[in-house]
Amino acid sequence: MKSTTLNISTKISAKATLLIALLLCFFGVRNTTFAQPSLAAENVINDISVTTALGKRKTYTVFQDAAVREQWYYMPNELRVAEERDVNNKVRPKMTILRYQYEDMMTKELKEGGVLVATFTYAMEPEVVETVKQQIRRNTGIGNIRLSAMPLKDASINFLADSDKFLADIDAKTEFKGATSASQEIPVFYDLTVLGASSFKALVSSNGGIPIRANITYNGLSPDCGYSIEGNWNNVYDYFEKNTKKEAGVKIWFVKAGGIKTKQELREELNKIQDMKVEVMPCEGPDSLNALDNANLTAMMKTIREAVYSDSLLDRASELESLKSMLVNNSVDDTTKARILDMITEGGKSLKLGYQQDTKKVKRKNSGKLSFDFTQRRMLMRETSFGGLLSFSKYGLTEEQLLSDGYIIDIDVNSDFPSVVMGLPHINPDLNLNALILEVSYRNSDGTIHSQARKWDSITQKWATPMGKQIDYLRFNMIGEKNKSRAGTPTFEMKLQVVSAVPNASFTIEKQVQLNQGERFPDALELLTDHIIVDGSILDFGKITNNDEDLALAKLELQRGELTIRKSIKPYFINASAAPPSPVHILLPKTGLPTAGKVTYFRKTGPTKSVVDAMPVQLGENTLLGPDWPDAGDQ
Repeated sequence: MKSTTLNISTKISAKATLLIALLLCFFGVRNTTFAQPSLAAENVINDISVTTALGKRKTYTVFQDAAVREQWYYMPNELRVAEERDVNNKVRPKMTILRYQYEDMMTKELKEGGVLVATFTYAMEPEVVETVKQQIRRNTGIGNIRLSAMPLKDASINFLADSDKFLADIDAKTEFKGATSASQEIPVFYDLTVLGASSFKALVSSNGGIPIRANITYNGLSPDCGYSIEGNWNNVYDYFEKNTKKEAGVKIWFVKAGGIKTKQELREELNKIQDMKVEVMPCEGPDSLNALDNANLTAMMKTIREAVYSDSLLDRASELESLKSMLVNNSVDDTTKARILDMITEGGKSLKLGYQQDTKKVKRKNSGKLSFDFTQRRMLMRETSFGGLLSFSKYGLTEEQLLSDGYIIDIDVNSDFPSVVMGLPHINPDLNLNALILEVSYRNSDGTIHSQARKWDSITQKWATPMGKQIDYLRFNMIGEKNKSRAGTPTFEMKLQVVSAVPNASFTIEKQVQLNQGERFPDALELLTDHIIVDGSILDFGKITNNDEDLALAKLELQRGELTIRKSIKPYFINASAAPPSPVHILLPKTGLPTAGKVTYFRKTGPTKSVVDAMPVQLGENTLLGPDWPDAGDQ
């Protein structure tokens, strides 16, 4: 048997304690370690294979720290359920299934559901740590190895269907955010009901399980990337003196190095200088890193320009670039543009002459070695996903053992988790309602009051909370009711306000409602109202008057207590002959008082024919709709 420590990540002995655990919110603990794993190929060892104590083959990838050569970080290739040792020193999973039966609110069928409480981890099994260290030593020759879990930027878990697609049920939470270190654990509370009954069988079978996917992101330092330049200053001056007459070969040094083409051209030009070495190491990562390369390249160009050319020549080159930029200004008139073009032409000639003379006039020439190094290691974010299997199978436990050891807990919802769920039905549009406002409260034997409210309106055709969340039921948890007899037959204070589009048909009803023993899923409206449907066949105009063409209108009047509802009725035509009208739908308060009614018929001509007998009320279906008769006021 297992330990019964009261901890959500271990097994829980009492059902009440399990309930408390299920109500907890779980959050991963943030890792504050500022480790910097290296992502350079020479600092990564892939596919280190080990065998766990349970005989399972596992594969790990390890990353060396960018600064401390003895420090390494491991990354697994699968997600697993965290484990512990029971009182018999046997390895067991940190996982419990709460299995229950419940009655479906709509179909009244008895169904099975389940809740999973499990703890997942990326951590390396303790028994294989030394084996991994030995393999690192053999690969690197480093004697004292320190091995830690990879620091994570983010981690999440997805439950998958058999087809490896994400679950689509909108009520299912399929992703869990968790640890920021691979050694940390991710507690998960998950409703297995959305997976169906087969999920329970898969979890306890000898070779089954539920597929899961782990998604993680982590940071690391890239290999050295960027570019470096090495050469000799004397060769640089010789190059510029030889190329001053070739304007294109020198002019590039006065163009901003913002574009890819310019950078490439500059590198090609640098390679033409004697003994100049240009080494380029591509960088992976976002475009912002390319912007840094551009800035470094621009700074290097400026350094060489200032060393080769005098200040006066640089000023003239800058003025020429300013003139060129003015040409693209739409606010400049044609006359001014012509003058600018003349100035650019003269300036270009002057600048070209300056190229030819200035490289020989530089008074303070640099000498010796020229070196620019713009390589560096950059922080990158990597993403990866890998699978796993949620299952008890590898522990060799039968379903009977899982039950006896508390890994599966069967409960009777009605007795162990008593609750009342009041359903809120779809509202028939023939009732002609504008809104319904329902307030329900329950007072515990200790005086605590639990209240809920819902509203239905004709625009959305939905029930919603006062905050606008669409929910078509009210749930009252009766676990806190100490008086078991009251919990079995609870009494609720209920208030319903009906806003009808039918004149005089709006009403408000307030009453105490006591449920019968075992009544857990009542219809809230049925507790407070009667939905009366007057069968159209009893309003058959032709049977009353024996004249299908002589009727204009009928008026129905219903009375219950102080409430009187009047509704006009028009017949339905079939082949130009009047047929029984549509059924009439009316909502009345459930008061226990009798309902009286009468129908008055109005002819097109002659005296009014009235029928004032008590009208029989029958339930009917399939509302009939058809063309309107003229109103009585139109005659």
